[in-house]
Amino acid sequence: KGGTSDPFAEVKIGRQSHKTSAIPKTVNPVWNETFTLDINTPGSVLEIVLFDQDKGMIMSGSEFLGSVEVQIDSLNVGVPIEDWHTLQWNRKYQKKQEKVTGRVMLRIEAKCSTEGMSTDEVDELKKVPKPVRDVKKAEQLVEKGFGTL
Repeated sequence: KGGTSDPFAEVKIGRQSHKTSAIPKTVNPVWNETFTLDINTPGSVLEIVLFDQDKGMIMSGSEFLGSVEVQIDSLNVGVPIEDWHTLQWNRKYQKKQEKVTGRVMLRIEAKCSTEGMSTDEVDELKKVPKPVRDVKKAEQLVEKGFGTL
């Protein structure tokens, strides 16, 4: 907030969390990092939270920069989306409401895995026309807890 930051992002769905590397002294970080997260529940929310990594001599910590939430149900299996998202204030990460500025470009693709499905289930899935198959497969896998992002 003024000057440069050492930003990093936390990518979360439920209890799963991944953290990007911190990019030193920038206001335009480029991470180009990929994470795979299991989608266990319909209605899950993908949360991206940006922080400024502060490494002081006396205290170390991270300052909240903003967050973005993406509804997993809004994604189509196998169709990547790449879009700018405006950062928002989130009381989970910062008690005092302050103006949050900035945007983050996200590329998100929902993929399905047949891991955990029986051979018969996989064979049945292959008989369904592809556009319908992706949706049905996603629904079946989410119900079983095998979807990945």
